[in-house]
Amino acid sequence: LVVSWSSEDLSKHTLRVDASTREQLENFEADVKALEAFFPGMKRRKRQERLVGDEKVQVGVFWCGNESASCAREIKQAVESIYKSHSPPLSLSCQIYNSSDYVSEDNISLVNIVCISKECLQGDAVAKLFLELWNKLTASRAIIVPVILEDYMKIIIDNKKFARWWPETITGMEKYRIFHEYKSDEASMRRMYQDVMTKLRQGQASLQDSLSVSSQNKLLCEDCMRDVNKFVEVGEYDL
Repeated sequence: LVVSWSSEDLSKHTLRVDASTREQLENFEADVKALEAFFPGMKRRKRQERLVGDEKVQVGVFWCGNESASCAREIKQAVESIYKSHSPPLSLSCQIYNSSDYVSEDNISLVNIVCISKECLQGDAVAKLFLELWNKLTASRAIIVPVILEDYMKIIIDNKKFARWWPETITGMEKYRIFHEYKSDEASMRRMYQDVMTKLRQGQASLQDSLSVSSQNKLLCEDCMRDVNKFVEVGEYDL
């Protein structure tokens, strides 16, 4: 939620609120009404309710093939479960997409988890659609969390291509070299959840913040990942 205030002259003041979800706007409206009730002399001279754009999906999970579909379902369930366990004031929107779902630049999720298995290398129509969607995410400089499944991890190890592990047809992945090796145990899921939440909180701010968080070649210490206001870089690594 980003709130900005501008004043052209003494007679006109503008309060602008940018949010990723309708729920955030509704909560902000409730706070403004509470403020007006506390200060009876505070009045709005003119009220404009103008919603621009569609509500953003906060976390999108992308898959291609049976193995990554199962992975996507488990990730969605884990992210939602861990999030709800903290009793947050706002709900979290998390949606699964397959390779045939249409995703435009206007409705790309705030954080995009890409489940990668060797099925995306099969060269069939489904795999090609998935790779096109993946390229669309990198071209738009979206926030991406790559999740590598066991079968694709074996390809990386066999080829010894840790510095450039993604398929040759994918461009712009240099920003996203660091990936999560998919494991369904609780500790692994929680590490991935922390990464998703960190990028989600930072990416909802300014455009510059969104672009800076797009680089996953910088690692944060575990303590800093718990508090978005205490970011300290551990270091930058060339893999």
